[in-house]
Amino acid sequence: MKFCQKMKNNRILAHSRHWHGALLALSLLLFNSQFSHAVTVDSGAISLLSGNASSAKFSIGTLVDNGAYAGTAFDSKQKITVLCKLDVPAEQVGKDAKIHLVAKYKGNLYMVTQDNTWIPWNGDPSSLVSNIAKLTLKTTQQDFIHTSITGVTGDLQLFIGYSVDNDIYHNNTPLSFSVSAAPNNKPLSHAELMMVQPEPNIRPTYDANKAYLSGGIGILVYDGVNAMDVLGPFQVFSTAGLRPMLISASKDSTGAYKTLITTNSGLQLTANRTIANTDNLEVLVLTGGAVETATMAQDPGLISWVKKIDKTSIWTTSVCTGSWILGASGLLQGKMATSNWYRADELLAHFGAIPMSNQRYLFDGKIVTAAGVTAGIDMALALVKTVFKNDNSNGHDFTQSVMLDIQYDPDPPIKGGSAMTTLTPVYDGMTMMYDMAGEWYGLGMSLGDYIKTIPVQ
Repeated sequence: MKFCQKMKNNRILAHSRHWHGALLALSLLLFNSQFSHAVTVDSGAISLLSGNASSAKFSIGTLVDNGAYAGTAFDSKQKITVLCKLDVPAEQVGKDAKIHLVAKYKGNLYMVTQDNTWIPWNGDPSSLVSNIAKLTLKTTQQDFIHTSITGVTGDLQLFIGYSVDNDIYHNNTPLSFSVSAAPNNKPLSHAELMMVQPEPNIRPTYDANKAYLSGGIGILVYDGVNAMDVLGPFQVFSTAGLRPMLISASKDSTGAYKTLITTNSGLQLTANRTIANTDNLEVLVLTGGAVETATMAQDPGLISWVKKIDKTSIWTTSVCTGSWILGASGLLQGKMATSNWYRADELLAHFGAIPMSNQRYLFDGKIVTAAGVTAGIDMALALVKTVFKNDNSNGHDFTQSVMLDIQYDPDPPIKGGSAMTTLTPVYDGMTMMYDMAGEWYGLGMSLGDYIKTIPVQ
């Protein structure tokens, strides 16, 4: 047998962006740290497998000292969520693994299977054959969540490990629990709500030195992007504790990708990463603008990157005219989609989509599209509601807490803001203005006609 012995200390998961300002950074730190809170194991507190290769037997240790959940009486109506990071040696990254969960309950050991059958276990690692999941180890800090343990009354201890090539490794980073639901739909307390974790986990993964490893939510930025397309979803995801990143697709005068971006309003943003050093994301958000977006939609490097990210993403999304980039990547063909109001139906049809421009945002499988600019806020809230659906209210309570934190309750002074609610003379005048943008930028045709020359790659 092989054994991983290294244990990690608990880590505060909240963080802030330097350009948010001191007050907002402090408020987000406090809010996100609450959402990340769960009872965790102190260093050295867990030992799934102990001993040497010749006498490797399961050894029960103290799971949590004075823990709020482990080692105390559970209510049989509660659903228990198990959260952990597996500390994976670098040489195992890329290998397939089986995840094992062992329970100590009322003095007996059980192997917990994928369908939550509890099989009595004698503690011999060679008989540890049941598993609750199979996965490919993607990073040295592999997240794992198991959420369907119910019917427990009284004390419970849980231990998690994994096997690769028939060698069993114990979990050597903190394991945490949270009570996430109850069949009677009783609302969670504030403390319980703050412990709900995203499912699937769309947060990025970091190493022990807090350096980025992979995944997470990436919001595309480039010179000329609409600031609100970026900042609306960014604020929603940040408030929900999901740690979004800005991913730059713009280059400097030397041809290298840069991180300092100037939006179409002159606001400057500093990207966390570029498309050159980002290989996978759980969520990709393609943002829009005007002529600059049309240019990006014809950038072979960006289109190739979008296609690559989409192959492994959970959701690939667009805000506003970011749908032009999504469409140019071939990802809207046959998909119901919405977009910015400007000639939305004809431009969506050009990219092979089924136009649904009267929708504020729209899910069609893993493709999610939002209408113009501020609709990105609603789309981001819809994604938050989806990943926090285990809050015992199908995501309602958690999402409402995010909305309250940013006090999102729009009440414009007049009716308008969409093609259907805008007076015809105003709508026609705005359409003409954007048509003329093509001439202003020397495209030799209206902006809409120019967009229809963009090929689907």
